[in-house]
Amino acid sequence: MKVLVVDDEASVRTYLKTLLESDGYEVLTASSVEDAIKKFEKEEFDVVILDLVLNKEDGYELLKVMKRKDPSVPVIVITGYASIDSAVSTLKEGAYDYITKPFKAETILNTVRKAVEWREMFLELEQRRKELSESKKRYQTLFDEISDAVLVFDSVGRIVDANVFATRLFGYSKEELLGMNIFDLYGEEGYAEVSPSIMKGFSAYFELELKRKDGSTIVGEMSARGLELGGERYYQAVIRDITQRKSLEQTLEREKEESKEYAEIVKSFVSSELKKAVECVENELARERVERVISFVENTHLWRKEHPVVEMELDEVVERAVQRFKRFYPRASVWVEQSGLSVMANPLFEEVILQLLEYSAERGEGVVHVDIAAKSLNDEIILTMTDNAPAPPEEERERLQKNPRELSDFHLYLAKKLGEDIVDMKIEELVEGEPNRGTKTTLILKREL
Repeated sequence: MKVLVVDDEASVRTYLKTLLESDGYEVLTASSVEDAIKKFEKEEFDVVILDLVLNKEDGYELLKVMKRKDPSVPVIVITGYASIDSAVSTLKEGAYDYITKPFKAETILNTVRKAVEWREMFLELEQRRKELSESKKRYQTLFDEISDAVLVFDSVGRIVDANVFATRLFGYSKEELLGMNIFDLYGEEGYAEVSPSIMKGFSAYFELELKRKDGSTIVGEMSARGLELGGERYYQAVIRDITQRKSLEQTLEREKEESKEYAEIVKSFVSSELKKAVECVENELARERVERVISFVENTHLWRKEHPVVEMELDEVVERAVQRFKRFYPRASVWVEQSGLSVMANPLFEEVILQLLEYSAERGEGVVHVDIAAKSLNDEIILTMTDNAPAPPEEERERLQKNPRELSDFHLYLAKKLGEDIVDMKIEELVEGEPNRGTKTTLILKREL
């Protein structure tokens, strides 16, 4: 540890140098302001001991110079002209401590030790502050480079952060967005749909109309989830502009109507997927659905052999199924409660969830809401899917599971077939609910082999 002693009295310099060196410090001395500045600029000191009165020179100015050049160096002021005012002034200028002459050796040694410890803490805090600043810059860069709009808001909807793309999407500056509420960006209808799910902490997916600063509207696809930051509850919404996609879908819908005469020629019902493909004619998305079902029909007997039961993250499987479902049913909404659970299942488990979601959507004619939740019970995982689509009458329930006739029936039949024959799951009370009051589906999976 290196100490600089600045005093115009040779006896004081010699005394302090001898005292501090006996305690293990390396000591340099200076008798004037000029000499002190030269040494301070050339060497790095851990502590400075400074006499405020240096002949006719001003020790206060030297103190200011040193603190400007290196704020981490503690300066201990000593003087034989003590007063309360001078002590206060010195400390205001950044002095570490104030000692009056004559002083005791132990006072000097204790003060220097504490000053060294203070500097070590100061440097450590500065390093951590620098690392935190760099980390924050890296995070902000990543945050702003996301190609979707990202908004972070608190428990009352107040926006606390927004990335660059959000400012471009909505037309507000970042400062303007930070003074707004998330619910200011969409109307009452959107508020009623989105608010309950988000505030309960669910991961949720929505398609809704959003308002820009200039008064125009866009169609946005929004996913939202809860976050814990610093012990406080926050929420993150990721919003993608799908206005052009919706316009394209409307165009395809018109083309579908124009080709209805052709679609009527094909009457045989192989599956709901095939019928949707015919209705959409040459739509690329429809061809995907056709190929998927044909693959299942032709290769079902190979799935168990080629795709054994494996462990998978339940939340990830559900999210993939929901995302695929939203491509086919953009007017439907799904709320997913995060479970953090893992299950043992065949990879076709994702397809079972998708078929059950489509079963709900077909009964609701494309406009449906589905809640998905899971819990652990002993060595099993209980997954429930509850919708608000009209439920079939009691007398129809058994028939639905054995003899599919309609589009929605087929989804139920395929889900049961895949689930029980290939995925190794039990499906209990597959249709549970009163007519026209919604349906609840319960799936039971193994947690361990």
